[in-house]
Amino acid sequence: MGMQILLFLSIIITIGLGILYLQALRQARSLKTQIEAYSAAQKELLSRVEFSELLDSVLREVIDDGIVVLDANQRVLFANNKARELADHEMVGESLIASLRHRGIDELLLEVIEHDEQSYVQQLLNFNNNIKLDVQIHRLQKSKRETFYVLLLRDVTALKRAEVARREMVDNITHELNTPITTMNLVVETLDDDDILRSKKGHKILKEKISDLRRSLGVVTQLIEEMKILSEIQSGVLPILLQPTPLLPMIESAIAPLHPLAADHQQQIQVEIPDDIIVYAHAYYLERVVKNITHNAIKFSPENGIICITATQDEQMVTVAIKDNGIGIPADQLPRIFERFYQVDRSRDRARKNGTGLGLAIAKHIVQKHGGEIWVESEEGKGTTFFFSLYKDTSS
Repeated sequence: MGMQILLFLSIIITIGLGILYLQALRQARSLKTQIEAYSAAQKELLSRVEFSELLDSVLREVIDDGIVVLDANQRVLFANNKARELADHEMVGESLIASLRHRGIDELLLEVIEHDEQSYVQQLLNFNNNIKLDVQIHRLQKSKRETFYVLLLRDVTALKRAEVARREMVDNITHELNTPITTMNLVVETLDDDDILRSKKGHKILKEKISDLRRSLGVVTQLIEEMKILSEIQSGVLPILLQPTPLLPMIESAIAPLHPLAADHQQQIQVEIPDDIIVYAHAYYLERVVKNITHNAIKFSPENGIICITATQDEQMVTVAIKDNGIGIPADQLPRIFERFYQVDRSRDRARKNGTGLGLAIAKHIVQKHGGEIWVESEEGKGTTFFFSLYKDTSS
């Protein structure tokens, strides 16, 4: 009887232990599932944190526009690098007016705050005298209690400057075309006038008109070439093909059409370049560089002036210098001299009447496509020297 009781108890205990084991196994499996779920959630959270940090980095360092986030009390919660650059100091924690110190921007913010139906405003404002900012302010209503304001500050100074320059370019092109067209009309009228042609001076007058016509056609041709190259630059398809090219013949070919213009001003173009220098170049486009710079030298030099073209070389590079003894360029305008459409100020009226402001910008782009550099040195009243470098052919 005692043995039966012991056996029964043993069975009960074994069954109980089995049940406990199964329960423990289920709990272990459940715990494992929870751990795996927690691990996945942790990985997702870390991934989101990493993405958030990446986004923060992009907002701070990559985006060119200034970004400022304000809380409902108009305190700065976030400001990226561009915004801090405009403010010239750290902004977080400050009010908008204290951080940017600009009454116009503060008034735009108040306009959004005071008009519930208006969640967005935009206005072009002058900032610190020399910067034009396109300011956008957005209200973000996350909930009834949470309101944020996002400011986008876009520096459009260069864009507005380019718009002015383009308008001036159109005016200049109109003037450039007006003179040749007038000359052509005069030539046509002369050719159509039998009395002039039959007169004693008819032959001389005809030659003068033909000379005027040739000069006018040269102006129109240059304008067309500049606009064509500008179009190629803007479309990114400037077909530069570098090959070994003798420098001296290329320079002489480029300036050949300019000798009559220089002669009209009693100027000389001197070329002092060794005939054994060979560079890697696309002759057509590099001739355009030389022609543009030399043409400017003629325009800005006095009568009896001298334009001198020289070249120096080292083991790898050739540097071409085009020097004039003209009126020079003001020091404050030198940094902008290669900007597209830019022309030196109106004190140089005689020269400003001719040109589109594209020549030097085109020259810079072409030289850079050749792998070289272009720069200028100038002193008012004494003259200007333009330099550009090219790779030398060292294969021979």
